[in-house]
Amino acid sequence: MCSSAVEQASYTRPAPGSNPGTPIQVFTPSPNDQDMVNAITLYGSLILTVVGFIVPILTILISLFPEGVKSLSSKYENERKQSEENILNEIEKKETKKGLDYKALQKTLKTLKKNRREAELKLTYLKPIQFLLKTSFPFIISFIGVLIALLSISLIYTVLALIFSFLSFIGGVMALFISVSLLFEVAEIVNQKKNTNEEKIIELLSTLVAQSDHNLYLKEHKVKVKFNGEYLKKDAEVTFSTDKIHKVPISIENSSEMMAKTVEVGFIFPKDFVIEKTSNLSIYTDTSSQIVRFKREIIQAHENNQQGELQITFLKIGESNVDIFIKGENIKYQRFSFKLRIIK
Repeated sequence: MCSSAVEQASYTRPAPGSNPGTPIQVFTPSPNDQDMVNAITLYGSLILTVVGFIVPILTILISLFPEGVKSLSSKYENERKQSEENILNEIEKKETKKGLDYKALQKTLKTLKKNRREAELKLTYLKPIQFLLKTSFPFIISFIGVLIALLSISLIYTVLALIFSFLSFIGGVMALFISVSLLFEVAEIVNQKKNTNEEKIIELLSTLVAQSDHNLYLKEHKVKVKFNGEYLKKDAEVTFSTDKIHKVPISIENSSEMMAKTVEVGFIFPKDFVIEKTSNLSIYTDTSSQIVRFKREIIQAHENNQQGELQITFLKIGESNVDIFIKGENIKYQRFSFKLRIIK
């Protein structure tokens, strides 16, 4: 049966400067209090495990792929610069032009600023020292909160210290999540570079097939791409409006009697188009363009394979030529241009 805190107090020697006859009361925790201390201690052990084990492993893994980190840094630096340029253009458009859909314009600005923030945030994680600081510092602060909670003699201070510790821990977990996602991106870039030779071989085979009548390969007119419901062909023209997010359905149609293998469709867009990053596609950004790729390992005969939506915003009125390429293990290589006409 648990006694009260006063009943559990024991007496020791007087404190310096106090009345010699006045003893000091030292708090002896009850069983419930001891359970809380054990829980806090266990929580502190978890924090130390993360700081001493998980964070160093992530740091080492990131450092193992310098070329991938360099490529990813270049990609996000290009995205940041392009976002800043697009933001300035949109602000200028808002201040100088009349009759615009300001609601749509404001939404576009919000998207651009979000893209810029994400690019700037990820750039900081790609620098080794900042990566280590951003992933370990929140957990160190969280552990300090645990120590304060364990040493505190006041319930209020204990609760405040634990709240502070939990918030820091959540911040650290978010930092770890960003780090892991960046690690996957770096690994993806490394894998793409490793697959470059394989893709070159496929393109070479496609080129050889183009000069052959071998019936094991699909003719180029048998594999088509639908873009916003229209079949794309050389010099085709597709019209969209400006300052609005368009959700463009993409599909690859195989009308032959054979399955198509290792199919890849790529669009080379101008850098000033705002393209949302979604799970159904990959985007590579350089200083002059954005390459959006869709891939399927197999497309069956007479199948219209849905690739999902391409979410894209056009910021300027005018016309742009977009290159598209279609390739695969048993597909004749195709590359041609079509036109995007952007109106108000």
